[in-house]
Amino acid sequence: MVVTSLAWEILLFFIMALASRVLASGPGWRVQDVVCTSGPHDPPFEERHDGVCIAAVTGGTFRYRSSLGSAVLAPGALLLGNDCHCFECSHDHGVGDRCLSFRLAPEFLETVVSSVPGARRAFFSVPRLPPHDRLLPVIAAAEGRNKIPDGCWYQLVDDALREACVSEPADDGDGEVLRFRKGPPVETAAASAPPVAAPSAVPDWLRADASSVIAGVRTVTPSSGDDDGSRASGVGLRAEALLRGSLTHRLLQSLPDIPVERRAQAAEEFLARSAEGLAEDIRQKIKEEVDVLLNHSGFAELFAPGSRAEVPIVGRLILGTETIRVSGQVDRLVVTERSVLIADFKTDRSVPSRIVAEQSKYAQQLALYRAVLAKLYPEKSVRAALIWTEVPDLMELSSEVLDAALARVTSTR
Repeated sequence: MVVTSLAWEILLFFIMALASRVLASGPGWRVQDVVCTSGPHDPPFEERHDGVCIAAVTGGTFRYRSSLGSAVLAPGALLLGNDCHCFECSHDHGVGDRCLSFRLAPEFLETVVSSVPGARRAFFSVPRLPPHDRLLPVIAAAEGRNKIPDGCWYQLVDDALREACVSEPADDGDGEVLRFRKGPPVETAAASAPPVAAPSAVPDWLRADASSVIAGVRTVTPSSGDDDGSRASGVGLRAEALLRGSLTHRLLQSLPDIPVERRAQAAEEFLARSAEGLAEDIRQKIKEEVDVLLNHSGFAELFAPGSRAEVPIVGRLILGTETIRVSGQVDRLVVTERSVLIADFKTDRSVPSRIVAEQSKYAQQLALYRAVLAKLYPEKSVRAALIWTEVPDLMELSSEVLDAALARVTSTR
């Protein structure tokens, strides 16, 4: 299959923004060296913790937001994240950061906590811990394992050219460097001075004032600000709505890959472990909503073998005279012989009417994803739907509605 430029762009965006390398691992845990290159001009995007996360910041400064709160993290601080909780990071103060991330399966962490006198549960209530002297030796020991990875570009070049290189003093006088030359070095003193070119006329644009219009590509993150707790009043209710939405999304992501006969038990164990702060009736309601969706004949196509969950959608669109970069994530995607179907799950307690939904930001979100995927699958029709988990209901949006929603992206700027 021919890889299009859009597909390359999708890959490069994530490779350049975030890279991780496993330093050590075992049953239920792994340690990763995570490097992020995002900066002040890059919009944050929502992510979700896969397991319990304890990350030591070893470089850079960034803001971390989760259902536990918001905090600015600097080297030495510890980032804390509960399993399945959503979060986002932004870099308002500089470019990039580096973290030593400890990812723990909830079952593994519970085993560790049970052996600590006085500890009752493995659940974080704050988003960070400040730097502490007792942590520095641990971070330094783990950082000492970082080395040039085998097979990296530097290692490949070094293996190929080292024998043909000569050691020479560095240009800045700081030690020796290896240089590869096709011929003998040219003596600077013996080289003839190049002819002096006649001065050229100064162009008019050099004397003119710079334009106040800043050319560039606007980045749109469709899911930013789109959380299922934004309509809940009160801090406690909003936190509960966010947790409920996060748990529902995680079950809809994972359960389709589990055999049908084991899904009920897997859902109960997951909710017992990850929804400790929710009442039993709410946990049961989440389980029932997810079970109805997975067994509803109208949604079978979305959860069929070959369908995918939590798919990143990144690409460039030209809308009128403006170029827009789209960066987001769709909850469900399935590619069939003739079409592509994408769907976003919405856990709103109050389900809007079709007319309201078609004019909402939800429709614009799906319209942007549809436009990017249409470039990747030009020979297929791209369909988009909203899945209301509370009803449940699959609300497929027509091509006319999606085209109108896409036009509003630039008209309402």
